[in-house]
Amino acid sequence: MKISEIFQKIPEVFTSFGKKYEERKEQIDYAWAIYNALENNEILLIEAETGVGKTLGYLLPAILYAKKYNKRVVISTYTKVLQNQILNSDILLAKKILPFDFNYSCAYGKENYLCKKRIKNIFNYQLFEYPDEKEKLLTISQIFNEKKGLLTNHSENLPSFFKEKIAHSPNACLNKRCRFYEECFYQKAKKEWENTDILIVNHALFFSNLRYESLPAYQVVIFDEAHALEEVCANSFGFSISENQLKNLIFRLYNPKAKTGLLKILNLDAKRLNSYQKEIFHFLNSLEDYFLKLKNFLGSEQKKRIKENLPISPLFLFPLESICDQLKKDAEKVSNEELKSEFFAWLKEAEEKKKNIEDFYQEKENTVFWIEILDNSISLNSSLIDVGAIMKEYLFTKEIPLIFTSATLRVKGDFSFFASRLGIEKYDQKYFASPFDYSSQALVYIEKNIPLPTEEEIFYEKAAKLINDIINHAQGRTLVLFTSFKALKRVYELCEKTKYPILQQEENSSPTYLLSEFQKNLNACLFATGSFWQGIDVPGESLSCLIITRLPFDVPDEPRVEGIKEKLLKENLDPFWYYQLPNAVLKFRQGFGRLIRSKEDYGVVVILDKRIKEKSYGKYFLLSLPKTVPITDNINLLIKFFQRWEHHGF
Repeated sequence: MKISEIFQKIPEVFTSFGKKYEERKEQIDYAWAIYNALENNEILLIEAETGVGKTLGYLLPAILYAKKYNKRVVISTYTKVLQNQILNSDILLAKKILPFDFNYSCAYGKENYLCKKRIKNIFNYQLFEYPDEKEKLLTISQIFNEKKGLLTNHSENLPSFFKEKIAHSPNACLNKRCRFYEECFYQKAKKEWENTDILIVNHALFFSNLRYESLPAYQVVIFDEAHALEEVCANSFGFSISENQLKNLIFRLYNPKAKTGLLKILNLDAKRLNSYQKEIFHFLNSLEDYFLKLKNFLGSEQKKRIKENLPISPLFLFPLESICDQLKKDAEKVSNEELKSEFFAWLKEAEEKKKNIEDFYQEKENTVFWIEILDNSISLNSSLIDVGAIMKEYLFTKEIPLIFTSATLRVKGDFSFFASRLGIEKYDQKYFASPFDYSSQALVYIEKNIPLPTEEEIFYEKAAKLINDIINHAQGRTLVLFTSFKALKRVYELCEKTKYPILQQEENSSPTYLLSEFQKNLNACLFATGSFWQGIDVPGESLSCLIITRLPFDVPDEPRVEGIKEKLLKENLDPFWYYQLPNAVLKFRQGFGRLIRSKEDYGVVVILDKRIKEKSYGKYFLLSLPKTVPITDNINLLIKFFQRWEHHGF
């Protein structure tokens, strides 16, 4: 069956789902490009601007190829939310469109699956640390029996320490020796993955699999939202360890206040238990002292890169090592295999964390280390500087078809920046422009009478006034994008909030909840940063104005950015032109792409950073916009634009 024949069925299928289909030649051409790359065993970099219909465009040829050659295709996207969108929307459409059946599944990391064995042991040995834990666990057990045991399906945001106790752990897994093997949610999921033509994963799981091989063999990979791959890969081969994680680790073994934990199972005599308690108190006191010193070392900074040996020793590792040595001996005496597996799982996790902390104190090539405080919790972190060698070692040597697709892969019409960041040397490239009529659907307004964003306080004051005025012209319906929480909070404080409700993203906010609330109220506004620059989809009236407060350059002293800059300087390359500018242009394009999501959408993009006009590099941002979009610095044209569309009945 040909691609063109398949796409002839799409309008009818969309109608049966109550959806409106916008016919696009670009989508068919895009699908052909994907299919040809698969047939020719190519590495393809393919940009499809907003509106092409990217997901269905790669999904249909992927399924055709998988069925024709009996090969498994992995589709990797940025987040679990995007995984679920593919699963609950595009896959269902594909099932209706195609005249043959195919198998598909969504794979999540092991930590997302409930473990029946671990829950049973918690109840059997009363390993509850908190008063409401037993009740919560009973509720969760009942819910998950009906939901494939997926913690991602639980509406409540479960604390990480709680998840660690009840989720599947490969270190504690007995596989076929486990009495719950046939009922195991994770093992059932793995069997399902083995029988799929299309396996949908997220980038974090994909890179975790490169190290630990939890997924079945595959013969093709399609990376959607490929612009995010470098960051995810760099972090996946690093680590992050916080004070809370280390405390929770010890509390799973023994919680001095609740007097609960795995040690209870050992039925130790008073002398042996006292020996553990002594080392655990020593560990907790040393840990508290260590992180207090780290806090003083950070001062008023939220992040600090560690270039040389940190002048604070992790003395808590000595009692931790002593605890591990004792436990190895005592765990060997446990006759019950299920319980023994829990102790050795704990030991494995403790050893991994200990090794990471020791690595933090060693200089390591191609790695940056830093301390960070977030939500009053301090963490030790590491990340790769360059991911090219990792990608080559684990992926490019497989010599399988690899598709890298996104709405934003090119800078100045060129894929070379993206390719160089991932170490891709030989590739084919394709580009498909948006079918939207930006000349009538959109307007870009640049404010010229505003201080530079670097003049923070006076910029915030002027920005707040302008944002209020524009919100009034747009009658709410505005997404305001910031590059930091600091700027977001300050402008939010200065803005009037009387006429149109303003939702504010906070550091611990749920993006899914915020987006849902924004879409519910047609006159609401949303002040956001971080993940809201990319991947969100708000078609229709809820979003008619996008305000970009500042060009999205990375903070220059961000640890990984510093590492990249140093590497480029060693290669006699200017970091600004070879990394900071092209990276900012891609983020800017992602931000712009939030506005027009269908042929019926309209809207204005407002840019409050006048460097886009005044600095020589500003032209690269402007050249990255769709060629037909009108650009103005006349506020009256912005007002007339909204009035014109209001008269159209929107």
